[in-house]
Amino acid sequence: MVMLAGNARPISFTLRVLLFVSLATGLSLFLTASLVISSVNHHFMEQDAAELQVINQSIENIRYCPRITYTVNQSDHSNASDA
Repeated sequence: MVMLAGNARPISFTLRVLLFVSLATGLSLFLTASLVISSVNHHFMEQDAAELQVINQSIENIRYCPRITYTVNQSDHSNASDA
């Protein structure tokens, strides 16, 4: 039996069960919160990685694709001034 310090009476069964249930509930809530936080962080890291991959692909396309240059014919300018 568990005894309180300096007291001849043992801790009641109800108090021991209450302490055990409180400890078990607190521990399970802590573990659940940790799992949820970890899952949310992992989810957002995956989203960020996908977004960075799209940005990286866009940069690679710009770097390795030849630039498109547009030339304006002289006749286009003359037609525009005649109108």
